[in-house]
Amino acid sequence: MRRLVFGLCLMLTTVALAACGGGRTGSAAKMPDGSRIAVMVHFDPGITPEMAPDRVEQMTQMASWMEDDLLAILDKTGYAAGRVADPATPPGPGRYMLHVKIKNYNAGSKAARMLVGFGAGAATLDTHFELLADGGAAVVGGDPSVGSGRDWKNAARKVNLQTVDTVNAALNRR
Repeated sequence: MRRLVFGLCLMLTTVALAACGGGRTGSAAKMPDGSRIAVMVHFDPGITPEMAPDRVEQMTQMASWMEDDLLAILDKTGYAAGRVADPATPPGPGRYMLHVKIKNYNAGSKAARMLVGFGAGAATLDTHFELLADGGAAVVGGDPSVGSGRDWKNAARKVNLQTVDTVNAALNRR
């Protein structure tokens, strides 16, 4: 009987914590009229002409997943997130531009992560972001850097969460 009660309490606690969503949901700053602030994202995968074709494919795959994930996190936080292809797109009233660039990415070694552990073969990701307001003034910027012993998606998710947390804090202060 005690096991059943303990198991039920553990399950309910897990469900309650999962429902909290980490505190980001709906925490976005709002326009004076209560509408959502637009955050337009330009994502630069950091591909250079001298990169090998397999490296370009790897960077493209990671950048595509990371951009979609970043837009989803911004939207879940409460911003009207959108994608912009032209980096020269100007911000405007109620519309910010978020420029994100991958500076360094190393997928690491899955075999080393599985066999050795203790951080061996970790995936690493370094990015740079800058949020621009109307008139092109920088609101906030940063250089998130993450190493993950799990996989590249985990590293990308952590960088995206750090970016959104910094952007959200800056916009809530304004």
